[in-house]
Amino acid sequence: MNSAIRFLPMIFLALTSLPALACDLNGFDSGAPAAESGQTSSTAKTHFTWGSDIDPWGNSYAGTKAQHFIENLHEKNLSFHWPKAGILVPFDDPLTIGKCSDATDFGNEDSFVIDFDAPINTSNDGSKGAVAYVRVQQPASEEGPKISGTQIRASYTSDGEPRRAITWLVAFFFPEDQVLQLDLYSGESGSSMAFRPESFGLGVEQVAGQLSEFGIENVQSKSIDELVKLDDLASQAFEGIERNNFIQVTVQEQVSLKFSGVTEIPAEETSILLLSPEGTLLAAKRLAIWPLIDAN
Repeated sequence: MNSAIRFLPMIFLALTSLPALACDLNGFDSGAPAAESGQTSSTAKTHFTWGSDIDPWGNSYAGTKAQHFIENLHEKNLSFHWPKAGILVPFDDPLTIGKCSDATDFGNEDSFVIDFDAPINTSNDGSKGAVAYVRVQQPASEEGPKISGTQIRASYTSDGEPRRAITWLVAFFFPEDQVLQLDLYSGESGSSMAFRPESFGLGVEQVAGQLSEFGIENVQSKSIDELVKLDDLASQAFEGIERNNFIQVTVQEQVSLKFSGVTEIPAEETSILLLSPEGTLLAAKRLAIWPLIDAN
C-alpha cells in the first residue's frame, strides 16, 4: 500500500478556525489569481456582497481550494441558492443583516476555472449576477490521491445568541490501492452534518462501524425529506441528488475514516448538509464526486 495513505495529514483544523460572526475569510484572496467579488444593487428586498476565489492548499501534495461567500447587507433576511458554487441557505434559517455564509471546495491542483455566468437565486428578489470558480476534472499526481471535498460555515441564532457553525467532508481516493479516506468534522458548537455514504460506494453499516471507534454511536439512515423541511430553494438545490440513506452525525473532533477494497464510486454529485443543534438546516453544499470516479 502506498505509504502516503497511512500518513495522509489531517490538515483542515489548521485551515479553518471559526471566524467572527460577520465575514472574516481566513486566507481569502491570499495569492494569484485575484478574487472575484461584487455587491448587488440595493433594493427594497435584498442587498448583499458575494465573492469567489481560488488559492493553493496542501502540504504533502499540491491542491487547489475555491472559496465562496455571501454576506447580507440588508435589514431583511436573506436566503439564496448559488447553483454554480453549489451553496444553499434555506428560507427557514436565513442570513440576518451582517451575517455570512461561506463554503470552500477542495481539489487537486488546477481543479477550478472561472465561470462568469454564475447567478445567485434569492428567495424574494429574483436572480442576481455573479461570478464563481467551478470544478473541472484534472489528473492527479501519480504520487497522490484524487481529492474532492467541501467545507461549509454559516451564522445562526440559538437561545437568543448569535453563533457560527462549521462542517466539512473531504474525500481522498487512491485508485491503484482501492483505498478511500473520508475526513469529517461538524464543529464544537453542537451542530451536526449529514451525508450519504452510498454516494461514495460505502454502506451505512461500514461507515457506522468506523464512526463507533471514535465514540459516535446510534448512526441511522434517513432521507433528506425526513431530516429537514424543504422550501422551494432547497428543492431546487437538491434536484438530481439521491435523497435516501443520509446519516446525521455530530463530529466534534475531526475523524479520518479509511476504507479498503473500494472499486466503485457510483454517484457523480451528492450534498453535504450543515444542521443546527436544534436540527434545522443551516446550509447545504453540493459536492462533486465525479473527480473521484474518473480515477477508477
